[in-house]
Amino acid sequence: MSQYLSQTRIEEPTWFEADDILFLRNRISEAETQLESLDGQIDQRDAKLVDIAACQNVLSPIGRVPLEILGEIFCLSCSPDYIWRASHNIIHYTSILSCVCVAWRKAANATPQLWSTLCLNAENNRTLHGQFGWLEKWVDRCQGHSLDLYLALPEGKSRNGEELFHSILRFSHKIRVLNVSGYWSSLLPLIYYSSFPLLEEVDFEVNDIPNADGTVKLPPHKIDALLGAPKLRRATMREFGELSLLTVLILPVEQLTSLRITSDFNPSNIYMNLLHRCKNLVNLELHYDSDFILMDNARSSLNLHICLPSLKSLSLHGNLLECFTAPHLEELTLLYDSCNFHSFYMKVDAFQQRSRTALSTLSFENFNDHGEEDESTNFIDDLIAMLSLFPTLSKYGISDCSFNVNPLLRALTVNQSGQVLLPKLEHLSLLMYDCKNYSLELKALILSRWWPDDDIYGCVSEDGHGSLRLQTVALNRRYFKVFKDITPALPGLIILDSWN
Repeated sequence: MSQYLSQTRIEEPTWFEADDILFLRNRISEAETQLESLDGQIDQRDAKLVDIAACQNVLSPIGRVPLEILGEIFCLSCSPDYIWRASHNIIHYTSILSCVCVAWRKAANATPQLWSTLCLNAENNRTLHGQFGWLEKWVDRCQGHSLDLYLALPEGKSRNGEELFHSILRFSHKIRVLNVSGYWSSLLPLIYYSSFPLLEEVDFEVNDIPNADGTVKLPPHKIDALLGAPKLRRATMREFGELSLLTVLILPVEQLTSLRITSDFNPSNIYMNLLHRCKNLVNLELHYDSDFILMDNARSSLNLHICLPSLKSLSLHGNLLECFTAPHLEELTLLYDSCNFHSFYMKVDAFQQRSRTALSTLSFENFNDHGEEDESTNFIDDLIAMLSLFPTLSKYGISDCSFNVNPLLRALTVNQSGQVLLPKLEHLSLLMYDCKNYSLELKALILSRWWPDDDIYGCVSEDGHGSLRLQTVALNRRYFKVFKDITPALPGLIILDSWN
């Protein structure tokens, strides 16, 4: 019909013969029939696509991975790069995994290890405000596993923080690791009636803000909830307020094997009394305000002699070393913060006279000769004398120190006479800053303490002087670039880059 009157829009009145009307109706009927056929083909196409997807789903490699391995992959993908902390958004990561597909959601929910760690930053996480119903579901997914909790409380008094902490403590019987930082004062009463039968480790960071009168409100009685934690072995206290948490919280120190304390205030009246009861400690770290010095009145009021018979590792400011005896100590890290290094050396000497320990590892941090030439000479002499107290050392390290290290390196160099400082040294770490170039002295030291293997298995490491061969040297980036090229000529020696 002239291609339907050759118009896309008919504006004038039209008059059709009966044959024309019949022709148009037939065309419509034919088109509708063809359209039904096309709809059927589309349905067939969609069915085929579904069938293909089902086959591909069966053939997918991830579908053939055992649930245990898939769960392990999920756990690794949700783990932090370094250490667990409250800021690690594990809630977000587990949500992403669970939203990929039904199979992944089922696999995630069937992996209790994935839900056995919970990290919460109550200050920044908006999804937590007033909504804690999800918490019970999270704990339920742990099944028979215990819970490692990392919690950052809001700054200042917060109703949301109190509600969150109260909701978490409903599951205190499941907690294995309790890591809490923030404002504690208003939350301490919530711990009173909690039970921690599975608790193995606590890490408390206290940042309380004083009230207007300069004090912090304290509970009327000491909290003894941790006394009901028979498995508790490791405790870390980082206190940056005006009061110690230990003034209100009883810590079962008799059963601890590891204790780490960092404090901004005088430790004598709290920590020193506490340490007398720590007879099972294997690891102790005690770092405090560097201005602290044991005064005569403190000496008279405290029993300063602390014997730790099980201690293997000790890290502390040197001023407190005079208080300790540790006959089985193996690793010692000393932080120097005094102007009188000779007095510091005498304290180390007295410690060794009391303990008679066979140290294997010694580390120095923040050592400084104060830049005076006369003091520098005496400093090095005392430093060398200090090292001579520990001839059994196999590992020796210096970090964050600023002094002329060349005389020390020369003393550590094996000479023709066979007299050598630290004859058993195998691992050396030098992370110095703001000091004279020590490339030549270090190279001489390395060459004097390296020699070829003298048997076919490469196991013999002692020379005629009874000293051991150097195995590793850790250096900051500046010196690593200088010495990394000499290792091919010295088989068995490894130069490490500390990235400092």
